[in-house]
Amino acid sequence: MFDIIMNPSDFTTEYESGTWGHELTKPIKERAKADLEKNAIDYGILQKAEESGLKRLEILFKTFGYNTVLLTVCEE
Repeated sequence: MFDIIMNPSDFTTEYESGTWGHELTKPIKERAKADLEKNAIDYGILQKAEESGLKRLEILFKTFGYNTVLLTVCEE
């Protein structure tokens, strides 16, 4: 996992006046990002992404005409 980007496509924008500055919101955003990353890892998203990627690569190579496709995942 390289990065988590929080960019919801369905959201409501509201205006609130007050003294919420960058220094107050930054820790909240960082905590939300850390929680999303932990949840993704706990849910097994890395394994699912690996499996999906391998399957899509296999399909791609087969469309190029290869009958047998062997893919190896190298761990760092």
